[in-house]
Amino acid sequence: MQGSTLQIVRSLRTSSFSLGKKTRDPFDQRFEVTGKHAKRDKPHHKQVQSILAKHIVPEVGGFSRKTGKYCIIPEMIPNIVVPDLTDCELKPYVSYKVPDVVQSQFTAKELFDACYAPSIIEEHNASKR
Repeated sequence: MQGSTLQIVRSLRTSSFSLGKKTRDPFDQRFEVTGKHAKRDKPHHKQVQSILAKHIVPEVGGFSRKTGKYCIIPEMIPNIVVPDLTDCELKPYVSYKVPDVVQSQFTAKELFDACYAPSIIEEHNASKR
């Protein structure tokens, strides 16, 4: 072993250093790029701004797992319904002159007695006949 020498070789590459990523994008494609990444104090902020400018909003509807595409689902399309208030007698505000109404706390038993108890009693009496 006295005659053997150890040779250390250091390699030099002139290509861009990509930290093991396949693309030169500053982010991993699995994670969403948001507006907080586009601040000027962050590295690659110009590239992030170009990525955010290309952000694509999905179409209105739903994603089909079978086809892997977006499809139109009528229930998911927002529908704004505006009622016709021409004959409405209610005023759009409540006056400060209205007296305060003080009530005790409404319990679950009182709610049950007001809503479900009469129908249950009627069904019970009808089944006995």
